[in-house]
Amino acid sequence: MDKSKSEGHLKPTCIFPFLGTLLLFSCTHPGKVSTERDDAFPLHDSPADYQSPSESLRLYFETIEKANLLSKAKKNRLSSEEQRFLSAAAFLLQEQLKLESQLKQKKEIEILPGRSYSFALESFCVNSGKERPIPGDGFRLGSLKGASEEWLPLILDGYFDKKIPQERIQILIWALLSDSRFDELTPTQQADLLRLVPNARMRFGNRRLKNAAKSILDDLLPDEVRDLQSRFENHRLILRDVSQTYKEISELLAPIPTRNQSIEQGWIKVHLGYLARVSSITGYSSVRLEIFMPLGVDPLLRPSKYIALPGSGQRLALSANVIPFWHAPYREITDRLANLGAGRELSKAEQDLIRKYPLDAYKAYSNSLTATESALKHFPQFPIPHNNPADAFRHFVWAALNTKDLGASRAREFLEAHEDRPNQPKGEAEIDRWNNEKGIETAEILGSLATLTDFEKAGLDALQKQELRTLR
Repeated sequence: MDKSKSEGHLKPTCIFPFLGTLLLFSCTHPGKVSTERDDAFPLHDSPADYQSPSESLRLYFETIEKANLLSKAKKNRLSSEEQRFLSAAAFLLQEQLKLESQLKQKKEIEILPGRSYSFALESFCVNSGKERPIPGDGFRLGSLKGASEEWLPLILDGYFDKKIPQERIQILIWALLSDSRFDELTPTQQADLLRLVPNARMRFGNRRLKNAAKSILDDLLPDEVRDLQSRFENHRLILRDVSQTYKEISELLAPIPTRNQSIEQGWIKVHLGYLARVSSITGYSSVRLEIFMPLGVDPLLRPSKYIALPGSGQRLALSANVIPFWHAPYREITDRLANLGAGRELSKAEQDLIRKYPLDAYKAYSNSLTATESALKHFPQFPIPHNNPADAFRHFVWAALNTKDLGASRAREFLEAHEDRPNQPKGEAEIDRWNNEKGIETAEILGSLATLTDFEKAGLDALQKQELRTLR
């Protein structure tokens, strides 16, 4: 062998240990998210029993506002049914706030079989350069994969407790996903990262050492890898430009799409057995996560373990930071309800039904208000419908409305739960159940096209024929 040639080139057995040492001291890659569409959990039919708690709360709030119930409560002018309606709303609000607090604090929640969940979560773009989603875009979940699996959950689970703003965290995530090393981050980014990952200096490495290894390997890299490196370098330059606003950076790294039609994805079945649906609320920064567990064990949901995969555009990472979008327009109502004494007017059976069927519960208690108004209209001589013909009529109409809206089986569940109160006199409960059954029977006979007027007429006829019962 030519001695001059052998001295001018390092042997492979020498090169790779040398490169390994350089890469070790430049540390592991901050690393990209490798979860792709092929990693998504399979699509699934919509769960028939899913009922959105946040949608139920919105309906409660609208009714409370329209009927001016809080003002009436302040003046102590609520009927017993209005008090029950407010109590149901307050109970559901309390249950939702408990779950949201648990998710924020523990970063995970237990998913109970047969119960519906809905959260608005802060989310983050992990796919810079792609168009951002528009409101209503759907996503399929997939498990977080790639080098980012080692560091991204630490950031997603830690930033809220450290009180670091979402926009700063998004910039930091973009920087790390573009392969920025610790020494390339801005002072603010370094400070934030150290609060979240105390060994960040060592963990995220040094660009000078990284480049030393890179210069040796460049000639060995395929063109597509060099193109990716070039794109990352451009993104790093954008993210280090402190003169640009967050809005300017986000429009470069998360372009605004020209389309106005959302791309839905539907429900998926996660590997732990529960069903989930994810959709964008505001671009890449917030998503609605809905969950339903049909049967089986009680799995734990930890949002930071998953990546939301779109039909088109950006992938998103999910945090456990819940955004109270559902009560933002109703701040006064939520504040008042939170201090109302949730569930005070409700039996335990009613509380269980509200948890399990929040939309049906809203409809049942709304129908109760309608039935009470109808009784007062037809029986003005009985301003308080209790143990009198107005009360019998009210129960009849309420049962009929519930049967039409919920079906006879579900209507009976709510009506029976209403009577399942420890302070309910036995005689009253038996009479109420009788009148409820008459209402259910009538609704089944009249069918789905029957109106409130039809039920009112049938109730008056039943009273006249003495088919309904009263205590006086």
